[in-house]
Amino acid sequence: MIDDATRVMQFLFALRKRGVTDARVLAAMEKVDRGRFIEGHFEDRAYHDLPLPIACGQTISQPSVVGLMTQALAPGPRDKVHENGTGSGYQAAVLAQLNEGGVMVLPVGQSDTVQSLIKVTRTPDGFDYEELLPVRFVPLLEGIADS
Repeated sequence: MIDDATRVMQFLFALRKRGVTDARVLAAMEKVDRGRFIEGHFEDRAYHDLPLPIACGQTISQPSVVGLMTQALAPGPRDKVHENGTGSGYQAAVLAQLNEGGVMVLPVGQSDTVQSLIKVTRTPDGFDYEELLPVRFVPLLEGIADS
């Protein structure tokens, strides 16, 4: 049986190995116990770098993807962050009165294929796009989840 300190060390090492290097992101991910968000058959895999099934046919994202997305955003202590599932992200990009210097990180592509995680930054001349990595997010579901 692995003790908690060893489990956390292994978890953080796996994140670093996949490119999550920002000390603030790693510290935040160390503080948030992913195991509290997973119930049932997959609880024993909570600290593996895998997306896992959760309620309503959805998944909890792979920790390294969460870390890389957060790292790409580079949020500061006074920044405001809004997270939601937006399908391809196109509508969110169209509707965002995204300020100069504002950043969005979102998956783009069909939900049943490999998507691209992109970082969009508003510049004085428009938008800069940076492709980060291939991902696969589950589609949003209509309705309200049962509690």
